[in-house]
Amino acid sequence: MKKNLIIMLITTIVIQGCSNDDDNLRLNQMGTVLVETSCNTKENNLAYTIDVDGLNEVEFIITATLPEEFKQEGLRIQFDMKPSKDGLTICTDNFFPNQFYKISNVKLLLDEN
Repeated sequence: MKKNLIIMLITTIVIQGCSNDDDNLRLNQMGTVLVETSCNTKENNLAYTIDVDGLNEVEFIITATLPEEFKQEGLRIQFDMKPSKDGLTICTDNFFPNQFYKISNVKLLLDEN
C-alpha cells in the first residue's frame, strides 16, 4: 500500500514537472492596436495596448513585442499571445499583471468578411 502511494506521488510530480509554458498560449487571436502606453521596453521604446476580441479577463493587453510595422493605432491584427512581462522594464501602477503578454506570429487582417 505504501509503495503504491509513493509511486503515485512520484508519477504525479513527474507529470506536473513535464507540463510546459505552452499551456497558456492562445493561438490566432484577433484584435485592434490601440495606443502606446506609459510602459517602457528594454530598448526604451514604448509598449502598446491591444484590444483583443472576446477577451473577458481584462479590457486590453499590454505588449512590448508588437513588431514595428504593426505599431499603428486602429490596425486590425491576428496573433498568438502568451502571458509575459518580458521586454517591459518600467510601467505605471495603473496596470495589472494579467494584462502583460508576449505576442508572436502577427499578421495584418485586411478583410474579416
